[in-house]
Amino acid sequence: MIFSDHGKGTTPQQLIDMQPILKQTPAGKNGRLVAIDPGMLLGGLGPRTGELAVELAKAFFPPES
Repeated sequence: MIFSDHGKGTTPQQLIDMQPILKQTPAGKNGRLVAIDPGMLLGGLGPRTGELAVELAKAFFPPES
């Protein structure tokens, strides 16, 4: 699950603390919540677009343990 932290640095755990119902979702149960800066998606292509793509790829496809 992707959520916007609005540049506040909100962590997935802080989000779960604010919205406990998220613990019941598959993403919450599996620790698959990812915070992003909304400007990165809505602002178009920029110098950090590659960083966001890598971050999302790691979140969606974590290495096998």
